[in-house]
Amino acid sequence: MLLSSIALGALAFAVFLMTCTITLRALDSQLMPPGERYWVDENRYQIHLYCRGNKVGGSGNKTATVLFEGGEDSVEWGLWQFADNALNNGSIGRYCFADRPGLAWSDAAPSPLSMSMASDALSEALSRAGEEGPWVLASAGIGSLYSRVFSSRHNQEIKGILMIDPLHEDLLFRVGSPGHGFSLWFQGVISPLGLQRILGALLTGRSASDRTWGKSSYQSGTTIFAKLQENLVANSLSKRDVVASRAIQDKDTPVVIISSGLQMRRDREWEAKVWALWQRIGSLLSWLTLGSNETSHISH
Repeated sequence: MLLSSIALGALAFAVFLMTCTITLRALDSQLMPPGERYWVDENRYQIHLYCRGNKVGGSGNKTATVLFEGGEDSVEWGLWQFADNALNNGSIGRYCFADRPGLAWSDAAPSPLSMSMASDALSEALSRAGEEGPWVLASAGIGSLYSRVFSSRHNQEIKGILMIDPLHEDLLFRVGSPGHGFSLWFQGVISPLGLQRILGALLTGRSASDRTWGKSSYQSGTTIFAKLQENLVANSLSKRDVVASRAIQDKDTPVVIISSGLQMRRDREWEAKVWALWQRIGSLLSWLTLGSNETSHISH
């Protein structure tokens, strides 16, 4: 009877947590995305896309659109504010960004999902939205690999690439490590309980935006699933996509790299791969190293 009572109590507690999690999801669903969601992949799932700015500049010519790609987090968590500031101060005339499948307001995609598949979904969403470029690609972290794959498929429309702390394809084994995959799988198993999300809402005042694309978005079941999808194909299908894109990409595409001096000192392997990336990709105009005691600048 004691064991039965403990099991019944644990089951009742799990049901209570799942009820609270469903309630939070219902509240979060009322948070409307800033752009539109478009069906892709034969209407299997929807991709969220947001654009702001004028397509035509003051001279009457078509404006190049800066297409942002987030890193480990969605564009909304950091790069969106950067894009708005650049637009408001006149540095750029127009920008767009899309959430990768499973992140923020985009639906999770069927498995497997490689970088080329995600790039094709982005291309389809842009086409359905009537966005044709020309594009300047701006990305961070692992998002730089997605941008490079996208660039290889739209060579004639790409006017330049900006990469912030880019990840080299040879380091995808870190993303695809079995230990990281098991951790994501375990998070996915317990995510329906939503314990972290519930405590965050009750004790730290996490809002719907925090849970959708902000500080707590990593606790979302769809985000965990997207990260697990990324983990499963990182060192196989996705790496092959990036290696192939390197051969296809227009070598005359101007490239600017911004990297962290602190990260380069902390991770020598990462530093070596950034050097290798600098020597291999596109026509490098400038490479800035920031955050160290001195700011270095290498340009061609």
